[in-house]
Amino acid sequence: MIREDRGPEFWTRIASHPEVRKTLYGLPPELVGENMMRPEVRHFSSLRGGWAFVRLDSCGLVWDTHAMFTPQGWGREAHAVLKYALRAMFRTAQVLTVSETDNPRSRPPLSFGFRPAGGATQTVVGPLKSWILTRAAWESSPAYRRA
Repeated sequence: MIREDRGPEFWTRIASHPEVRKTLYGLPPELVGENMMRPEVRHFSSLRGGWAFVRLDSCGLVWDTHAMFTPQGWGREAHAVLKYALRAMFRTAQVLTVSETDNPRSRPPLSFGFRPAGGATQTVVGPLKSWILTRAAWESSPAYRRA
């Protein structure tokens, strides 16, 4: 079951999993759980993790996308939650961004319409590659047509 109303305890538990914790750049899992409750964050979750969207503009048209799943949630579960979340987000959003890290699971699915915004750039957390998804690209993607 996909939900949008999980509390900080849920997100702290997911962030505390050893496979997730090592991707947090040293942030304590409790801080991740607390930050999920900020008003500019929307999150969609299943049993083993979820997707978070952080509003980047004052009107809610542009959002930054983050995934956090335990290994048991990788694959189909994460895919299903993302489909659900994108249908909800694109009721008002126009553009979503994703930062791909050196973790191969951070690359967004091309079948959803995500496209690179440029090459990798060195940042304070290492090399990042930006991806974008517009509402128009989502609505013409294979994933949307199958949803």
